[in-house]
Amino acid sequence: MKLSFDDVSQEERGILNRQFDATPFAEQQTQRQPVELAIFDFDSTLFYSPLLSPTLWHPTLVHALTTENFLGPGWWRDIRSLELGDQVEASNWEGFWNPHILQQARESIKDPKVLTVVLTGRRVHPFNKVVPRMLTAQNLQFDMVCMRPDPEIEHDPSVFNSTMDFKQAFILNMLDKVPSLERVVMWDDRFHHVKRFRTFLDHLRNPSHSRAPHKSQHHHLYNHNKNHYNHRSSVTPNDYRGYHSIIKGFKVNYVHGIRPRYNPEWEKSVVNSILEGSTYSLVPMPSSTVISLSQESVEKIKTLFPYKIHIEKTGELPIYFGNKVVLANKDLPRKKVPLGGIGTQVDIKLHSVSCYKSSHGLQLLVTVSKEGLDQYSEEKYPLPLYVKPSERNTVTKLEEWDWSPTKIDLVIQGKVDYGYLQGIETLQKPGKRGHDDQ
Repeated sequence: MKLSFDDVSQEERGILNRQFDATPFAEQQTQRQPVELAIFDFDSTLFYSPLLSPTLWHPTLVHALTTENFLGPGWWRDIRSLELGDQVEASNWEGFWNPHILQQARESIKDPKVLTVVLTGRRVHPFNKVVPRMLTAQNLQFDMVCMRPDPEIEHDPSVFNSTMDFKQAFILNMLDKVPSLERVVMWDDRFHHVKRFRTFLDHLRNPSHSRAPHKSQHHHLYNHNKNHYNHRSSVTPNDYRGYHSIIKGFKVNYVHGIRPRYNPEWEKSVVNSILEGSTYSLVPMPSSTVISLSQESVEKIKTLFPYKIHIEKTGELPIYFGNKVVLANKDLPRKKVPLGGIGTQVDIKLHSVSCYKSSHGLQLLVTVSKEGLDQYSEEKYPLPLYVKPSERNTVTKLEEWDWSPTKIDLVIQGKVDYGYLQGIETLQKPGKRGHDDQ
């Protein structure tokens, strides 16, 4: 963690200063003395950024696609991850913006005492071609739009170790360049980043947590000991470098990340484009152990359990997935598959119905018997009906759902099977996932 301006290298300072000088705020700096630095993250904070859905892609493929320079540049460095088509762009990316955070950004931009910034780990190359255009389409005139300048010149090596490293250096540099700043407010969707920013800013607020002296301490020492730093005080000149990094207050707002509407056709198109020209090809890979329902059972369940989807809401909506009972979220070895093993025909009895506590969705809880035996399992299994695709794996966390007995006496049929997702059979998990470098 960077704790003071001294921790920002000369090379990093040079990049950050050149980035600063190219912003609208740099031209206005002599006319403004902002007291608050407001920092908005882009992906899944201001903008509902598309991700790879767990309902489509095998986890090993998702890992590979999000790892830098394994299958292409990596999802967070690949401009195709934001190329959503001419129709979406013509609509100014309607339905992809977080209206609540957008409103807060507009209010912040209007306040001359606030320096309002978009700060994102998306790299300058290639995203300087699209992110500023997206913000302009919403008439958002930020003081600064700062993407991670790694590399500053295309194809050069990176300078910052990670997105967190870049953002901490950015904040320290801003506090040094704009000494009127006293407070930092941030919005971010990744809770582990939120926690780290809170710790980092607490170091800047509390002199006992920081290597730099408090402003009042600096004032006292400078006036009374300015000619005797090394004789009458343990504070040296180097201790004063970056003393403006001390702040009076901060707030880091956690934004619950929301995905855009489910668009499997777009995802498939992008993934095929990324794999084009490689030696890899997609195949169905077992990823879960399930009971596949007969088509007649699927239609019957859908009719008996209607669910109202609030289509006026922005972002991701629940989708109907009522064709499988989930026995396990992994492909169990054949000898460990319950209920008679793969291929066993079974009867399924409805037990309970539930809505998800923290989201919108609907699923059933069922018991299972070998077909015709009427000896139903004590264990209960989830049958997801309407679920947000990104939350597909929450269906087996039964304690997170509110269950009530279903009054419908119904037995449906299915077959014990594996659930399949698209992946690459020969693909091994590459090294550390590149998501934190987003």
